[in-house]
Amino acid sequence: MSEMIYMFGPLLVPILIACAVIAVLTFIILAGRRASKRGFRRGRIMVAAGAIPLLVMVFLVGGYLYWACPGHSKILTEGTSPSGQEYCVLQVHNGSLTEPYTVSFWIRDTNGVWRWNYLDHESLAWGSAVVTFSAEQAHVSSDGEPFRDIQVPGGIVDIAANPGHYKARELTTIELFNQLAGKTR
Repeated sequence: MSEMIYMFGPLLVPILIACAVIAVLTFIILAGRRASKRGFRRGRIMVAAGAIPLLVMVFLVGGYLYWACPGHSKILTEGTSPSGQEYCVLQVHNGSLTEPYTVSFWIRDTNGVWRWNYLDHESLAWGSAVVTFSAEQAHVSSDGEPFRDIQVPGGIVDIAANPGHYKARELTTIELFNQLAGKTR
């Protein structure tokens, strides 16, 4: 139950209200059909009065699900910087309907260790990401709009000191993504 509350978070009460409204609208539609079969004109009005708001709700929920695309973790972009460092921007679904994605920028440092950089943890789905480089900066854009500038890492790190922010050098981009998306351990 606690997982369900986390997944729906602040949407739990609106979802319960929406379910109650759907039940009432369905009842109005069914009662209207019954009345229209008996020849009452108000039956058709009742069907329309129930069907129109129900269709609007379906389109609103469908639009949100299309826009947020819950559950679609993916590699938004990957490549190699001008200095020869591999990088990728990863979008990982985090189980929430209100803030469904964590988006992060990963880049291999000069020693080959993958380093994590924060982009967003309360994001809706990104359609695309583009990374450009200048001097010691990586410029990340989301859907064509500049999003964040990140300092390109250098120096030596101890992976054991903070394993969440660093990943082993032998991982490929796909293996890194699979590990973060929870597809493999």
